[in-house]
Amino acid sequence: MVTPPPIVTVVAHNLWKLALLGQVLDRAEAAAVPLVVLKGAALLDWVYDTHERSMSDIDVLVRPEDCGRLAAALEVSLPEPVYRRPPPSLSLFPHEPLAEFTCDFKGLSLDVHLALLTPYWVTRILAIDTNGLWERAAPFAVAGRSALRLSQEDQVVHLGGHAMLHHFEGYGNYSGDPTEDVRRVITRLDPKWDRVVALATDQRLRTATWLALSADSLSDVVPGWVMKK
Repeated sequence: MVTPPPIVTVVAHNLWKLALLGQVLDRAEAAAVPLVVLKGAALLDWVYDTHERSMSDIDVLVRPEDCGRLAAALEVSLPEPVYRRPPPSLSLFPHEPLAEFTCDFKGLSLDVHLALLTPYWVTRILAIDTNGLWERAAPFAVAGRSALRLSQEDQVVHLGGHAMLHHFEGYGNYSGDPTEDVRRVITRLDPKWDRVVALATDQRLRTATWLALSADSLSDVVPGWVMKK
């Protein structure tokens, strides 16, 4: 059994990463590049206290057309091609690129998403409402800067889809953290379930969302009618 790090270590690491995220946001704003902060950095101080969730990296969403200007603002190099190619073991189609890239910003591992969900083949079969999620994104403060994060309904669909597409290792075998992220959003933010169902259906994420919401750890927080839809 892996011993979790002390609370003080989690807090220190999180604060360091959030401080560097603040610098990323400063540079992005100066370059007129809007960003949506995803996953852990968007959830801290919203549905988690700072010590309750550790972050291995920082994830942000950028419009593909802004990718080059963001890289220039951060003084990092884009991989060639911009969509890096994953190892064959990580992709259904090993020659398809992945719609994200990771860069090092002053020691921070920054995962830049050009699409909400990756790998790239997923973007070709889903119908993500990209314009809509940007319009629905809500402002929040992180490291004293203004940023954007997904609406609570988009959070449920995104975190559920991420849990299934990135952390699913067989039916009934879920990665704990993504499932807990979904639970926190549901219990703390009370999403509108009609909207969650509509977003999942319209974006072809109905099955992935249903699988995520069917986790045993969520059985007491998801309305029964949602699972029967």
